[in-house]
Amino acid sequence: MVNFTGMRHRLLNGYKNTRDEKNIPIIVPSDKAHVVRKAFEWKANENLSNVEIPKQLETYGLRNHV
Repeated sequence: MVNFTGMRHRLLNGYKNTRDEKNIPIIVPSDKAHVVRKAFEWKANENLSNVEIPKQLETYGLRNHV
């Protein structure tokens, strides 16, 4: 299991919860979704730590809003 403790708000910046025309809940990628996807790839493929990933996310413009 991948643990992204402390990064929840940064990761949520990449997606928006909304509803479609039939009022069915959907998740819509934002313009930052590619960066959020990259964070998961860093953890899974490059084994970056939970300290290194937020630093990388900041270089892509995702800041912690907590």
